Amino acid sequence: MKISEFTHHSHLPQPDHLLDFWVFINALAIIFILCFFNSRFIFSPGITIDLPQIAEPLTAVPTTGVLSLSNDRLFFFDGHILSLENLKDTLENFLDRHTQRPAILLIRPDKNISMGILCQVCAIAKSSGFQQVQIACLEKNESP
Repeated sequence: MKISEFTHHSHLPQPDHLLDFWVFINALAIIFILCFFNSRFIFSPGITIDLPQIAEPLTAVPTTGVLSLSNDRLFFFDGHILSLENLKDTLENFLDRHTQRPAILLIRPDKNISMGILCQVCAIAKSSGFQQVQIACLEKNESP
């Protein structure tokens, strides 16, 4: 007498493979959410500009406008993002609207800005009609 093997797999229902698909979709959704919330766009919507530091005390002078230089190609002035090419026209239009004299432009450069770009911006400001240019900086903290 030969005993046949008992195969219990034939008597059980097949497992549902749809569950594996939803686990994969949930894992992808969690990864996407973590990547989205770790991006700089969510946590810091602005651009940080690091100002240089000096040791002497600073004196404040009222200025007509403030120009922020974040890098060699991106400038912020009067609520607009500018490039070096359209900076002169924007400064001239600004001085036409603001007749306060003497016209002093405050430049807030990033610490990584090149000296050549800073000199070009100062020359453009002077040719646009500004009498003086101030370069913003931070007072150096004295550490013991």
